[in-house]
Amino acid sequence: MRLFLKAYRFFFFIFLLQNTCTVHAKQPKSLFFKIDLKKNIVHFGYFLTKDHHLKVVETNILTQYDENEVQRIIEQQIDATLTQHKALIFIHGMWGNKKRFLNDNIFDFEKDYGTANDVIVHIIWDAKSVNVATCRRHARKSTPFVTAILRGVLQMNDVSPTLMCHSMGNYLFFEMMDSLQKSPQPFEQILLVAADVSLPVFEKKLDILARVGK
Repeated sequence: MRLFLKAYRFFFFIFLLQNTCTVHAKQPKSLFFKIDLKKNIVHFGYFLTKDHHLKVVETNILTQYDENEVQRIIEQQIDATLTQHKALIFIHGMWGNKKRFLNDNIFDFEKDYGTANDVIVHIIWDAKSVNVATCRRHARKSTPFVTAILRGVLQMNDVSPTLMCHSMGNYLFFEMMDSLQKSPQPFEQILLVAADVSLPVFEKKLDILARVGK
């Protein structure tokens, strides 16, 4: 009986030690800007993820291309106790706003990039078109709002931003890249993933790309 009690106490102590010493990976704040071209507005809010369940919380609606308003509403959501925030801004590609792809992106980004970033910002635009021409037209129509969002992030002194564009998201970025040249700070990094941009266009914009990113 004494031997059983000793073993019980030993394993109970190990259980307490494991549960009190476990270091939990931080979960970033996942924000979103969802562009509605039909109504000419942008929905802003954040995602809550737990046990692979997703909850969408909308907090603001933007009706103007105003980078100061973008800055204000982001600052309401980020951790004010941090002196510097690492932020990842993601512009998805064609069909990236479809619910299935969007949900996968949200969970995958928190898992893959969450430990390196305090904030992940998803820019969701109307890219679920049936053909490339229509998708590009939607991308061009979205550029005023995307410009305001990116300029709003770049004028935040306590944020070190990285921009990631995937597929058709690169086309959108290259369409509005010129307007970012006079931003208060450049991006720490710019990641062009599977870029839907021709080589001549890329080479033409290379000098501007070097100015808007370190």
